Amino acid sequence: MSISADIYLDNLNSSDYDMLSLYSMDVDEYERLGGFYYSYDATLEVGDDTTIVTKTWQAKKWYNLKVNIDFTTKKIEYYIDNVK
Repeated sequence: MSISADIYLDNLNSSDYDMLSLYSMDVDEYERLGGFYYSYDATLEVGDDTTIVTKTWQAKKWYNLKVNIDFTTKKIEYYIDNVK
């Protein structure tokens, strides 16, 4: 399964955003499995809690964020502009 979104931010240094993030419901608590996390300081963290890659984000530019999920192998792959 693939999920993607085109993202455009006018300004940097304004807020934090959790984008295309995946969560698992364990009893009464959500556990974050991974995704894209934009920080107000213009950095984008990609991945899960064990493997995080930090990218620099530019204002006034379109980005395509994509997540591929393989439920059989339980693997999640993250792409920015079709680059893994």
